[in-house]
Amino acid sequence: MTVNRVGLVLGAGGLPGHAWHCGVLAALATETGWDARSADVIVGTSAGAGVGAYLRGGISGEDLYERLHRPGAAVHHDRLQVLSGQVAAPGTAPPDRRRWRPQAPAVVARALLPPWPRPGVVIGALLQQGAVPTTAIGSWTFELHGERWPDQPLWICAVDLTTGRRTVFGRDPVPVEVPLATAVEASSAVPGFFRPVVAGSRRYIDGGMHSPTNADLLADPDLELDVVIVSSPMSASSGAGRITGRSYHHRLLEWEASRCRALGSVVVRFEPGRELLPLMNGGRRTRPGDMTAIAEAALRSVRRHLRRHDVRSRLDELARTA
Repeated sequence: MTVNRVGLVLGAGGLPGHAWHCGVLAALATETGWDARSADVIVGTSAGAGVGAYLRGGISGEDLYERLHRPGAAVHHDRLQVLSGQVAAPGTAPPDRRRWRPQAPAVVARALLPPWPRPGVVIGALLQQGAVPTTAIGSWTFELHGERWPDQPLWICAVDLTTGRRTVFGRDPVPVEVPLATAVEASSAVPGFFRPVVAGSRRYIDGGMHSPTNADLLADPDLELDVVIVSSPMSASSGAGRITGRSYHHRLLEWEASRCRALGSVVVRFEPGRELLPLMNGGRRTRPGDMTAIAEAALRSVRRHLRRHDVRSRLDELARTA
């Protein structure tokens, strides 16, 4: 039997994104038999960084869906039982009465001359430093992994406020080695709300400011990936988000996917449709009930998508890895 190499991309998206990933991964498991924990490489950004850490901690997509879908039910996975009370809760940033100033003036100044940083990076640099610590985000990752990184590749994306460039923890050499929990915090540090995460002399913010998905990282001939699966909560399926930033994210993902396809990888993307956008756009106002509804809707949507003949034929490669 041919064993194929699979890359998994888990994009940014906050609480709605976490719920979306749970539904997508559960649908993939039930419809194809593929377990996301077996991915040869996982790229995680913001919400996707946390879900990737769960997967590399031995917790399946079905476990995550069940925990979100039925929070009061018994959890069968021993390691998930320890974390059964940990579901990120919406928060409100305390008022900041300081005089406004950009949190990374050098990056803003650099944007005046080519090569220009990504628009999201410039926006993140212009915003005032957030006031909310990220420690709650990293605590459960530390419970799962401690100081160690998983043996299988897990690439966590953040933006370095010193350079304005993307940093890929778990892949790139960095000035100071950080534990996985710190990398997840850095990747999730939404500018203007969370404080940047400090590691050594560097400050890091949410990797979604560079790209909500960062799928182009898998356009690497050394990886030899047969299939690339992308779960993208912050974009929208074609035609569903024309008047929002989701259309930009959709086009950016198309470019990233084209780079993977150019190397021969089959790319399968999952993006919210029009019917899900009102819930997906809730951000930090998302309630636990909304997260359950998003996960259920994602599960149904992805199941329908996977049953289409053209998608099923592309996923024949994936089915042979199950």
